[in-house]
Amino acid sequence: MLVDQGSRAVVPPTLQGVIAARIDATTPGVKRLLHEASVIGRDFWLDAVPTEPAPADVAEAERRGLISRRARRGPSGRPTFVFRHGLIREVAYSSLSKAERTRVHDHYSRWLETASGERAQEYAEIVAYHAERAFALAHELDAGGTGDLGRRAFTLLSRSAAGASARGEFRASRELNDRALAVGAGGGIPAAELASARALSAIVKLRLDSDFAAVNELDRAIDAARSLGPSPELVRLLVWRASSVTILDDIPESERQFEEAVAVARQTGDREILSYAVWASTEPLGLTGRLDEQAKLLEHALAEVRAVAAPYEVGCLVEICVNAAARGDHARAREVADEAIAAARASGRRMDRWRAAYALAVSLLASEDPGALAAAEEALLLAREIGGPGALAEAAHTASLARQASGDLEGARTVLEETLAQLDPARMTVQRDVITRLETRRAEVALARGDIETARSSATTAVRIAPGPHVETRAEALLALAAVALIDERTADARSLITEAMALLAPSGYRDLRERAERMAESSAARSQAR
Repeated sequence: MLVDQGSRAVVPPTLQGVIAARIDATTPGVKRLLHEASVIGRDFWLDAVPTEPAPADVAEAERRGLISRRARRGPSGRPTFVFRHGLIREVAYSSLSKAERTRVHDHYSRWLETASGERAQEYAEIVAYHAERAFALAHELDAGGTGDLGRRAFTLLSRSAAGASARGEFRASRELNDRALAVGAGGGIPAAELASARALSAIVKLRLDSDFAAVNELDRAIDAARSLGPSPELVRLLVWRASSVTILDDIPESERQFEEAVAVARQTGDREILSYAVWASTEPLGLTGRLDEQAKLLEHALAEVRAVAAPYEVGCLVEICVNAAARGDHARAREVADEAIAAARASGRRMDRWRAAYALAVSLLASEDPGALAAAEEALLLAREIGGPGALAEAAHTASLARQASGDLEGARTVLEETLAQLDPARMTVQRDVITRLETRRAEVALARGDIETARSSATTAVRIAPGPHVETRAEALLALAAVALIDERTADARSLITEAMALLAPSGYRDLRERAERMAESSAARSQAR
């Protein structure tokens, strides 16, 4: 200020005041540049502001040390400028009226949407943020045109939320979608678009929370979607509701809801959503051990998915892999896992990468390949990035198997303890199946470590909470408790538990698990004869 104003300079008592005084002392053109650029952020581009400044104004702002030029290029290819300090940008922004902020936020959102071109996805959330700020400020001022600004902000936020969900970024998806719904609460949003956002909200909540509150929100979203007629959103909601019903042991009701989802998908005339519904509807077949029937339907679903290039190929391949491994067809499991890895690389989606790594680990474990450990660890890392109890529990289960197979019993125990500490079977009712499997694994690892007390407690818990119709989950829990009974020399109890498991497995397609139960039965009988 002394350089600019000489001995007449009066220095304000605060740093913000000094900066404000320096900005006020500039020419109108420089001041406009700083004010408008401050809306964009610390970095900005001259063609992004509503009033592109004269070269002399840019040079003056640089000479005064308020902004500086950088070598890197912006979205449109023009040079990047940066405020020399974050406080300069903050003071410039704070001195801009709300009406002007609204105008510049809206301008920049539209400019960036156009300028980003092929990189539109990279900038989508920034575009949505500035549209959201333009609406919020206009709404505070009760200015005209808020309806158009609100619809634009809602659309952009909803689109970003859907994109984040598709990539497996569920926490980000929830945050973006909540912001979209907050904008939508102001009115003026078409009912179908609101229903779509509410559907995504319910599905993401179920993924991340997995409790009754999430199921209740799902039911409300279904009612709203039904009132608007057949739609892809209604299909997805019905699929998730049908899947949640399986956890409550009501397989017939689940199958009925899956059938409704397929029927609604046919009514939409959308082959992509139909392929999704057909793929998803195979779930009850796997849970109840009808693996041959499931395998055929999965192959049909895969053909449909590929015919319309639907984004469900990796998910479908993973289910085929898990099915093949359970049936003892280890060669097919590995073949399909490799296809899933290739498809995941092509899609680039984090959710696909986690699914493919999980499938590869499952296939390698089934054939006792030591490479399973690396695949399982990658799946666990990706599951932690994705968030939500479902993916984490599945990955932890597989990682514990792979670590134990490699001789790392302590590592197997640790991953189970860490994961179970994050899961509450009383609250996360939708995850009861996978929590049962983790408790069963904890019992198996504890037995291998000689910790009989933990093995007994976990196996007892697993049998108690195991969903009745879930053949694999319940049979494994029964066999774990039977193993504890044999250690305790309660041979009669062990035989009873093994017999119950074999009765479940006899009509099923779980060949490897059935053979394991038969071996345990023979071992139990041999012990009895030895006595």
